[in-house]
Amino acid sequence: MAELIKSGNLIGSLDVESQMVSLFETGDAWLGMLATGRMKELLSKGVTNVSFVRPEEGTFPLITSVNIHKDAKNPAMAAAFVNYILSSEVQVAFATRNLYAPTVKNAEIPDDFEFRDLLVLNDAFGRLYLPDQEKITANKAGWQQQLNQKAMR
Repeated sequence: MAELIKSGNLIGSLDVESQMVSLFETGDAWLGMLATGRMKELLSKGVTNVSFVRPEEGTFPLITSVNIHKDAKNPAMAAAFVNYILSSEVQVAFATRNLYAPTVKNAEIPDDFEFRDLLVLNDAFGRLYLPDQEKITANKAGWQQQLNQKAMR
């Protein structure tokens, strides 16, 4: 990694995911991690210099949650909204428009959906890995420092 950094071929961690999108668009990056929704954004723009690979052993999910606050003024309405967004129809729309896997099992993604292979579906769910976010947060600065020190050698 130190050699890659010194050669200018390793950037390290980026501040925001949109930076990786830009680097892929311009061809300035040849390898990087990117959420499937961002991949769809690139492919929809006609970018042809990128491809997507998901490791056989699995990957980690990006988790979006909807929560009802304990002091909600209308918890029944909030619960109705949560149930609505968990409906098959909304989950299919969310998956096909944003390229994030549906949360519910009864959301049938059309076989002819052009980006179907990018979605985590069926047995791929069993290979999702949930990283320890507390450990990542506690160590991220130190890991970046170690990477920077390797670059200085």
